Amino acid sequence: MRHDLPAHPPENEVNGGQTSYRAVNFSPFTARAMARHGWACRVNVRTPSDEVVLDVLVAGYDNATHVAQASRAGRSPLRLVAPGVDVTGDNDAYTTVDLTTAPAVTTSAQRDARVADLLRQTPRYDGQRWQLWTGQRWEDLRPTSAPESAAGA
Repeated sequence: MRHDLPAHPPENEVNGGQTSYRAVNFSPFTARAMARHGWACRVNVRTPSDEVVLDVLVAGYDNATHVAQASRAGRSPLRLVAPGVDVTGDNDAYTTVDLTTAPAVTTSAQRDARVADLLRQTPRYDGQRWQLWTGQRWEDLRPTSAPESAAGA
């Protein structure tokens, strides 16, 4: 989907209200286009709600903007993701919960140092993990070797 088309921004009723979209006059992204896009996003024959589609589109736009800005500044984009629920009800979807940057990570030593730093400072919740933008995709940041166990000490 192109993000440069004139469109009315998604609206949220706040305090847990539903997110909705209304096309502005002469917008090529009409309510019918929204319905077609939702149908094209179906998983296991289930079409996601407009709210889910809008949330994914906004998250995608936010991530793309974050990557572009960090790259222009010569920094490495990072994001913290947490488990969510996709349109099928499976717990295999992840939601971005934080975006940040780090000095450019170009070597494995820099990557390992960044992983150690993030693991030291970030409270870990079940399933939460940091990812680094490689220039092509988001890559999970995990230690390259398992830490030594203190059980035998």
